[in-house]
Amino acid sequence: MPEPDRFRAAVHLWAAGGPDAATAADAARESAAGLRAVVLVEGVSDQRAVEALAERRHRDLAGEGVCVVPLAD
Repeated sequence: MPEPDRFRAAVHLWAAGGPDAATAADAARESAAGLRAVVLVEGVSDQRAVEALAERRHRDLAGEGVCVVPLAD
């Protein structure tokens, strides 16, 4: 799994709380090592819009170390 995807999944688990929150926080810290930036957006549709625009402009966000994280699913 690419690091941005791993980071995004870990952040969602951490934010949900519960018994796996501490483990998820550790996973988020580990997977964030290769990231240069995290872009927080409101929802999944905003995430898809940002990623589509980046693709249209021939930008590889994951390759550039950028992770787009929606705050709500």
